[in-house]
Amino acid sequence: MQRWYVVILLTLALSLLAATQSATPLARTEDQLIQIERDWLAAEATGDTARLRPLFDEGFIATGPGGNLLTRDDLLPLQNSPENHLPKSTLEECTVKVFGDAAVLMGRVAVQDPQHPMQFRITTVFQKREQGWRVIAAQMAKAPGAEE
Repeated sequence: MQRWYVVILLTLALSLLAATQSATPLARTEDQLIQIERDWLAAEATGDTARLRPLFDEGFIATGPGGNLLTRDDLLPLQNSPENHLPKSTLEECTVKVFGDAAVLMGRVAVQDPQHPMQFRITTVFQKREQGWRVIAAQMAKAPGAEE
């Protein structure tokens, strides 16, 4: 009888261990994708093209807050150019769902410009490539109730 208890306890322990190990890579992937989004915002605020370029797939497409279609080249400002910079912004209230080698991040971006504070809802689509996760598409829209 003791042998059955040991077998049952061992089975439960192994099942619990397998469940925690399978959840860990997903949590790390979600954290990695959130960090890519934060890196995008930080590099955008400084116009750091060298830091922005590897985040985006060459075929990247997006819809901007005004409904305009954007490509990767539209988002990559000239190095150290004051044009096309988004002010310092923070990612808030985000959720990430991973579907194999694709993932979707949805969240809110708060633009920290005292003269023109704004909030956007953002949806970002990632695909895992040989080089790692890349942003392949995004949609930005003015958040409901956000100031102009």
